[in-house]
Amino acid sequence: MTRGPELPNPRTGRDSEPLLRLLAWNMLAGGAVAIVLSGAVIAFDVGNLRSLIVTAEERLVPILLLVFGFLVTFCSVAMGTAVMGLGADPSGRSGGGGGHPDFRLVPLSSRRQSGGGR
Repeated sequence: MTRGPELPNPRTGRDSEPLLRLLAWNMLAGGAVAIVLSGAVIAFDVGNLRSLIVTAEERLVPILLLVFGFLVTFCSVAMGTAVMGLGADPSGRSGGGGGHPDFRLVPLSSRRQSGGGR
């Protein structure tokens, strides 16, 4: 008999699904990096963005666009690297299907066909 999806633990209220917990923590980490970096971009006036924001009529819109773009980018990067690292061996040794591809030179023979006009 197959089991359905596991429900949250009624005592702790936490989800018992470890993948969702992993993704949630990595999303929070990516969000924190995004907010810090967007604040740094504005604070250090990278690309004259702070100057443009200060002189804009509506200052909230460019700030929200910057923060939202950074949030989408860094949350997805953090979550993607977490998922791709699930199969990695913590000791650094590659085993199984992971690791680097094995590139080898393979000798090929070519036969020139006579005729045909080319």
